[in-house]
Amino acid sequence: MKIKLNTLVHLCTLLLFMITASGIGSAAELQVDFVSQFNENTNNDTVITNALEGEDFTSHYGGSVFCVAVSGNYAYLGQGQDLVIVDITNVANPSQVGRVTTTAVINDIAVSGNYAYLADGNSGLVVVDISNRAAPAIRGTYAYSSGAAYDVAVSGSNAYVAYGTSGLIVVDITKPTALTFKGRLDTTNAQSVVLSGNYAYIADDTSGLVVMDVTTPASPKLAGSYDTVKATGVAVSGSYAYISDDTNGLVIVNIKNPAAPTYTGRADTPGKALSVVLSGSYAYVADDASGLAIMNIANPASPVSAATYTATEGVAYDVFVAGNYAYTAYGRSGLAIVNISTPSAPAHAGVYDVSGYASGVAISGNYAYLAYGYMGLTIVDISNPASPKRAGSYITQGYARDLAVSGNYAYIADDTYGLVIVDVTNKASPALKGSYNTAGRAWGVTISGNYAYVADGAGGLVIVDITNPAVPTLKGSYDTAGNAENVAIAGNYAYVADGDNGLVVIDITNPAAPTLRGSYNTAGQAYGIVVSGNYAYVADGNNGLVIINISDPAKPTLVSSYVTKFAQNVVKSGNYVYIADDTSGLVLLDVSNVATPTLAGGYNTAGHGYSVAVSGNYVYVADFENGLVILHVENTSSTDNPPVANAGPDQSTTIGSAVNFDASLSTDDKGIAMYSWDFDASNGITSEATGKTAIKTYTVAGNYIVTLTVTDSNGQKATDTVNVVATSSTGNTVSYTPTYDNRLRELSPTSVLSTTTYVDVGKSTSTCRDLILFDLSGYKTTDTISKATLSLHWYYPASATRTSDTIVEVYRPVEWDPKYVTWNSRMSGVSWSNAGGNWYDKNGASQGSAPYASLTFAGSKVPDNKYYDFDVTQLVQEYVSGKYTNTGFFIKAKSESGNYIAFYSSEYSNTAVRPKLTITSASGSTSTDTAPPVANAGADKTATTGSVVTFDGSASTDDKGIVSYSWDFDVSNGITSEASGVTATHTYASPGTYTVTLTVTDTAGKKATDTLKVVVSGSATAVTYSPVYDNRLRELSPTSVLYTTTYLDVGKSTSGCRDVLLFDLSSYKTTDTISKATLSLYWYYPAGVTRTSNTVVEVYRPIEWDPKYVSWNNRASGTPWTNAGGNWYDKNGVAQGTTPYASVTFPASALPDNKYYDFDVTQLVQEYVSGKYKNTGFFLKARTESGNYIAFYSADATNAAVRPKLTITS
Repeated sequence: MKIKLNTLVHLCTLLLFMITASGIGSAAELQVDFVSQFNENTNNDTVITNALEGEDFTSHYGGSVFCVAVSGNYAYLGQGQDLVIVDITNVANPSQVGRVTTTAVINDIAVSGNYAYLADGNSGLVVVDISNRAAPAIRGTYAYSSGAAYDVAVSGSNAYVAYGTSGLIVVDITKPTALTFKGRLDTTNAQSVVLSGNYAYIADDTSGLVVMDVTTPASPKLAGSYDTVKATGVAVSGSYAYISDDTNGLVIVNIKNPAAPTYTGRADTPGKALSVVLSGSYAYVADDASGLAIMNIANPASPVSAATYTATEGVAYDVFVAGNYAYTAYGRSGLAIVNISTPSAPAHAGVYDVSGYASGVAISGNYAYLAYGYMGLTIVDISNPASPKRAGSYITQGYARDLAVSGNYAYIADDTYGLVIVDVTNKASPALKGSYNTAGRAWGVTISGNYAYVADGAGGLVIVDITNPAVPTLKGSYDTAGNAENVAIAGNYAYVADGDNGLVVIDITNPAAPTLRGSYNTAGQAYGIVVSGNYAYVADGNNGLVIINISDPAKPTLVSSYVTKFAQNVVKSGNYVYIADDTSGLVLLDVSNVATPTLAGGYNTAGHGYSVAVSGNYVYVADFENGLVILHVENTSSTDNPPVANAGPDQSTTIGSAVNFDASLSTDDKGIAMYSWDFDASNGITSEATGKTAIKTYTVAGNYIVTLTVTDSNGQKATDTVNVVATSSTGNTVSYTPTYDNRLRELSPTSVLSTTTYVDVGKSTSTCRDLILFDLSGYKTTDTISKATLSLHWYYPASATRTSDTIVEVYRPVEWDPKYVTWNSRMSGVSWSNAGGNWYDKNGASQGSAPYASLTFAGSKVPDNKYYDFDVTQLVQEYVSGKYTNTGFFIKAKSESGNYIAFYSSEYSNTAVRPKLTITSASGSTSTDTAPPVANAGADKTATTGSVVTFDGSASTDDKGIVSYSWDFDVSNGITSEASGVTATHTYASPGTYTVTLTVTDTAGKKATDTLKVVVSGSATAVTYSPVYDNRLRELSPTSVLYTTTYLDVGKSTSGCRDVLLFDLSSYKTTDTISKATLSLYWYYPAGVTRTSNTVVEVYRPIEWDPKYVSWNNRASGTPWTNAGGNWYDKNGVAQGTTPYASVTFPASALPDNKYYDFDVTQLVQEYVSGKYKNTGFFLKARTESGNYIAFYSADATNAAVRPKLTITS
C-alpha cells in the first residue's frame, strides 16, 4: 500500500462533508491538514531526534492503518509511524502482540523470513527484525537522496523499492544491519512494485505500467510500458498484469511479451482503485471510500464486479489476501477482516479498530485522553510515557474534534452531535453520561465551574450547564461573526478563537445572557487560544502565533506575532508556548518577552500537529493520522541569531536642513543593545551618534553614505547603509492655511459643514470625507514647484485604537462651492454625480483608485498628536501649471468601515494645529518657452458599434506644461472640439473608420496635434473553441511527451510543470477585428487543500512546437528548446520576458472553486489573427515555481463541460 498523492486526495474528498457546513475556519483546518501529506518532499524526513535542542522523541501511539501484510498467524500493520504486529489466530478477535516506531508514516510492508521490510516514506527502506514478535526491533535503514519509499518487494538478497520520483531503487539486504545501494532505474513517479521472474512491474501514477528487466539487479533495464491514466498498484499472474488505477478502476494488461505490453480489458470500480491483490479467479481492490471491490477476472478480457464490501466508516487503502480472508487497511477504522470464502458474498469476520484521527488531546493524571475523530474517545495510559498503552475507548456518534477532562468526566466536542459527556471513572470501560446537541458544530470545549463552554462553529459560543452531567442544559449563547473554533475562560470573560473573525471577547458574568465585550481581527484564521495574565495567545493558521493584550477586554490590542507554517492549537507553560503546527508538528516559543517571541525549539512530527498538551516535562501532540506523539522537554534554550540592521530609505535634502534617521525597523531575536550612526563614510569618523533615531545637518552639497551599526545583547553586529543627496538651498518655501475646508457626512447628506473644528474620514456610524481649498493664485504657470506638502494634525481618537486600518487618500475633486457643498451636492442646485463626491485620481481616471498621496494609520496603534504629511507635489504642479483648475484636495479613506479618524480644521482656535500646505518653488520668469508641446493621442483602436471607446492623451508632453486638451472624434463631421480633458470617451453608433484628432495647448499658447484611427465594426459575435492540442511539460519527465493526461498543471511540488495549448484560428481573416478573446481553464487539483505558496499562472507566446514530440527538453523531433522547459515571448516581444499576455493569481491560503477561471488573451489572439505572428498557441507557466502546484482539466477530460476553451468575440 502506498500513502501517496492520489490516495490521500481521495481521503480528503471523503472528509469534505465535514467542511461544507462549518465555514471558512473549519474548511481551512481540514484543507491545510492534507497539504504536506500529499507532498513526498514535506513528509517528516528527520530521524527521531530534535532538530533544535530540547525536544526528544519519547514514544508514539495509534493513528490510522494505511497498509497491511500477512504472514502465518500474524498481520503486520502500518499504523501511522508504527509497525504493529497483530495476532490473527482468532480472526474474530485480533490482538496486538508487539509494535515498533519508525521515523515516518509507513507506506507499505513486505515480510520475508524473520524480517519485515518497510517502505517508510522519506526515511526510505527500514528493516525490522520480527523473530520476536513481542519485541520487534529495527536492524537497518537505507534512504536514497531524493524521493520517498512507497512500496517494497523482496527477492533473495535484494529489496526492490518503488521510490516515487526516483523510480525503482534496488537495495542489497544481504546484511540487514548494513543495507547498501545496488541499482536504480528512473521512472516518473513509481508507486508500487511487484516481482515476477526476471521482471519488476511498476505502477507509475504518471507513466502507467512500467516493466523492468532485473536479471541483473545492479543495472535494471527498461523492457516496456503501457500507459494508464493514474496507476496506483499492480499485481501479476501468468501472462497478465492487473493494475489498480485511480481513474479507470482495474486495468488488465497482457505482458506475455514484456517489451510490448498490450491492453486486454478493464472494469471500473465504484470508487478510486488504490491497491490490488489476486487470489484464484478474483482481484481484490482497495477502492477508497467504496471499500473492498471484488472483481471476477476469469476472463481477463472482460472482468466483472463480483461484490463490494464496505465498512461502517473509513477508506480502504490496502488489501492482503490470505486463505479465506481479505485483510483490508481501513484508515481511521483500523483493520477490517473480511470472509471471502464465497467471493460473491463477502462477510464481516473481525476488526482491529484501535485507530483513528487524533484531533484533540487532554492530560489528567496518568492518562492522555484523545479526541479520535470518528472513533470518538480513546484513553491512553501514560504512567510510563516511553510505553503508552491503550486503557479504554468510547465511540461517539459524531466526529470527536476536541475534549476537556474535569473530575470523572470527559467533555467531548463531537461536531454535529454537539457536547458529549462520558464517564471515565472506569478507564477500561468509559460510558456515556449525557449529551447536549448544540445548534452548530462543536469544534472546541473548555470547562469552568458548572459550565461547559463550547466553540460551536457557525453557532458561536454555547454555554451548557453541566451541574447534572446526566442532563446537561442550555444556559446561554452568543453568535459570533466568524466560525468559533476554540475557547478559553479567564475571569468573567470567554475568549473565542473565531476563525477568520480573529479573537472575540465575550462577557460571561451572566452566563444566561453573554454579551460582546471586544474583539481583535487577526490576519490569519484563529484556530486555537490560551489566556495567561494580560495576554491571549492565538494559534492563527498560516499567520502563526499572535499575542494580544487583553488588559482591557473591551479593546484588545496587538502586541506581537511569530509566523509558523500553520498554527492549529496552543498551550502555555511557564515562559513558553507550545504550538501544534499542521506542517511543522510542534513549535516551541519563548514568550518571556511578549513583545518579541523567539524560537526555543521544535519537533517535526511524522503526521500533522492538530492539538497539544503539556504535563511536567512531557509534551503530548495529537498528530492527526499519526495518532499521539509524546516528546520530552528539558533545558529549553533558544538560539541567538545575529541582528538585522535597517537604516531606512535613501534620502535627499538641502544644505542647512536637518535630516532625520530612524533605525526602528532593525530587529534581533534577543533585543538590540546599541545603535551607532556614521553620517559620512569618507570623513574617518565611524560613530557620530547613538540611539535608535538620529539627526544630522549637512553644510556642504554632495552625496553621503550613512552607515548604521547595530549590536545585540550577545555582541553580534550588523550594518546597513543609506545614501543622502544634499543639494544647494534654492527656491522659496511658503506655508498656506486653507481658504475653505468642508466636511461631507453621509448621515447629514444635505448639511453644509464648514464651521466645525475638525475634518474627518473613514466610518464609525457614518461615512465621512472632506474638501480643502488653498489659494494658489500667487503662482505663475511658469513657476517650478519642487515640493508641496499637505499637513494635517491628529485630533481623534485621542487614545483609542480602531478595528480597521485607516488609509487616508488625496484626490482631485471636481469643482465645488464651499457655501453649498454637502454629501449630496457640490454646488447650489447641482448634485454630485456620485453621492459623497466626484474626484479624479493621479492618472486622470474619474473615481479612480490611484491617489495623489496616501498615509496609513494602523488600527492597532494610536498615532501621536502631531502633523502628518501628504506629498501632494504632483497635484499642486498640475494646478500651478494650468493643466487643471485649482479645485483643492478631496480627502477620503480607502476603505470605510470601523476606521473613523479626524484632524484639526482651519476653524480650530489654536493656529498651530490647523491644516497647512507647504510649497517649495522657483520662479520661472527667466525661462523662455521655446519648444512647442508634443501631442500623443495613443494607439489606433478597434471597437464595435455601441461600445465605449476610451482615449488618453496623458503621454503628451511640454517643457512648461500643457494647459488644455481638445478632442475631435470624427474629422468629417465638422465639429472640431467634442471633448476636453486628458482622457475622454466616445461611443460610435455606425460602423466605419474614424480619424480622431487631439489638440494640446501649452502655457505659452503653442499648440500641437496628433491623430489616431478608430475602426468600428458591427455587433460582434462570440465563438467558443476547444484545443486542437494541449501538452504538459514536466521537468522530472524531461523527454516524455505528455498529451493524453486528463489535466494540465503548473507550478511545482516535486517537479516543475508547464503547458502548451493550441487552438485552430484558421477560419479568421487578417481583416477580422478581434474585440475579445478569453482562455478559460477549469480547476482540477488540489480538490481540498491549500498550498505553501501563491500560484500566479501566466500566459506567454511560445515558439513553434510539435504536439507529437514536445517535452520539457524538446519542442520538435530532434529539436530541443533553447532553454529546457520551453521558449516564449512576452507581450512586449521579449524572449523569455516576464510581462505576460495574461495572468491569474490563485492565493495559497484559499481554495479555488470548481469552476472556469478566465485569462484575457485578447492581445495575443489579435496578433495571431492579424498575421503579426504565426499562431503557436499559448504557453502556460507559474511566475514562481515552488510549493505551488495546481492543475486544470485538459482536453482529454471525459466531461466536455470542464475542458479548456477559447472564446473569441469578433
